[in-house]
Amino acid sequence: MVILRYVSFLLLFSSCIRLKDTVVSQEAFLGERSNSQDLYSRDGDGTLINPFTINTDNWGTGILDRLLLIEFEALEGYRAIELQIFRDGDESGALVILYYADKEEADIYYSPGLNPDESMYNNVLNRSVLSQAVFNHTFNEIQGKLQASLKLTDRFGRPIEMKIAEENPRMKYCRLLAPIGGRADEPEFMTIVFMKQFRFLSRGEEGITVKINGQEAKLSKLPLKVNGVKGLQTKYSMNPVCVSWNIGGEREAEFIRSDNKGLFRGDNFELQLVNNQGHVEIEQFTGLQDEQRVHFSFSPAVPDLICLREGSIVEGNFTMGVDQVEGIMAGNYSVNRAGDSIKFNLKPTKGYSPVPGKAWMKQMSWEALLYPGSQGLVINSKWEKQ
Repeated sequence: MVILRYVSFLLLFSSCIRLKDTVVSQEAFLGERSNSQDLYSRDGDGTLINPFTINTDNWGTGILDRLLLIEFEALEGYRAIELQIFRDGDESGALVILYYADKEEADIYYSPGLNPDESMYNNVLNRSVLSQAVFNHTFNEIQGKLQASLKLTDRFGRPIEMKIAEENPRMKYCRLLAPIGGRADEPEFMTIVFMKQFRFLSRGEEGITVKINGQEAKLSKLPLKVNGVKGLQTKYSMNPVCVSWNIGGEREAEFIRSDNKGLFRGDNFELQLVNNQGHVEIEQFTGLQDEQRVHFSFSPAVPDLICLREGSIVEGNFTMGVDQVEGIMAGNYSVNRAGDSIKFNLKPTKGYSPVPGKAWMKQMSWEALLYPGSQGLVINSKWEKQ
């Protein structure tokens, strides 16, 4: 997962970058819109279809607990090391990504007990090699100072060493939606990583070293001040939230029966529902990850897809938030009923990214087609990269 890689290429058009966690006021962007009864061809009976999916356990690996990325000038064919810590109940494991210097590829090493899905990583990296390995690592904060280390032998027999003993932290914590999407040519889902308790390390720290095959690497520096401080391209988060939204592919639609209480709870998601004169509509879809909640709000609410009238069209807005932070990402959606098929389009249009050029989430669009199948209604969806 290229979780922190592209935070590094900061915009070069001002003397200091101010990182943002939100881009819109959710209340103002969504407004108060509702669906007309003219959309529907018949009365609703409390049944609805949820077109959305979400993966919140990193495809069986567990919950991403901490992550660290340290970048350096190319050495022995590498340019960066990423350390990720996962937890699954009382168990924990670690994963290391070694990024190549001359191409968008990486080698991934994971500790025994983890079972990462290769397709998950190839959704962000176009090519990666996964290997189980035994390695030593630490990753903690002690009185607000980062303490981390790694000792690993790569698949070519070269020793990899990293050590961080922070002494004088000057960068304040912030929150950031990591610009990690859009790297794969054919993304199967949108990977969303919101980093709470995130910061860069400051320049001048002497207790940071990276050695590859016995040679010491030269650490990369941020070209500009970030939040008023000169920093290194070494950054970490002690509280990241990582989910995969709207997994592409074909599946049978699940018909959900509402109890008219306004909330439906699935295995790893919740639906906040609104009753529009007998038609149950989706006002919010929320992914559940331990105590954390990644929510998508819609205005007007996603209509009752079962009862849509032939030729009916709905156009609306959506926003994404994490826990109490709202308006992290926003965009528009549309629903169109034509014959026996329903087309659902969703397009992010707003989202902060510190990298130059088009923000990563604006490159993505999602389309779902609902149509009759041999066993019922089928949902076939995909993401496209522009």
